[in-house]
Amino acid sequence: MTQSTIEIEGFPEGWKAVSYRCPESGDYYLENNGIVIKHTGCKQKFPWIIVEKIQPRRIVPDSETQIALMEGAMNSAADDYFAARPQLDNTHNLRIFEAGFRRAWKEVKE
Repeated sequence: MTQSTIEIEGFPEGWKAVSYRCPESGDYYLENNGIVIKHTGCKQKFPWIIVEKIQPRRIVPDSETQIALMEGAMNSAADDYFAARPQLDNTHNLRIFEAGFRRAWKEVKE
């Protein structure tokens, strides 16, 4: 099997082409008008472009540099947040803030 790259005008954003074949039940495929359809199980006689939703990437700090960058950004954000809200400045709220910050840091914004 060979792999080819083609350009498709009007290809929907957030999707990627994975194959060109007759769709099976549960597959998503690209219709002629650029709309993505979920196949329900009826027999298709003609091949379509099968597509998959692009999943957001997750970044996990894997080096000391990345961890240091994350902690530096977190400390700066915490200082700004709690300086504006001195009534919330305590150890418990700081731990909640840090947990939320770490979770958000790991997700890549599209």
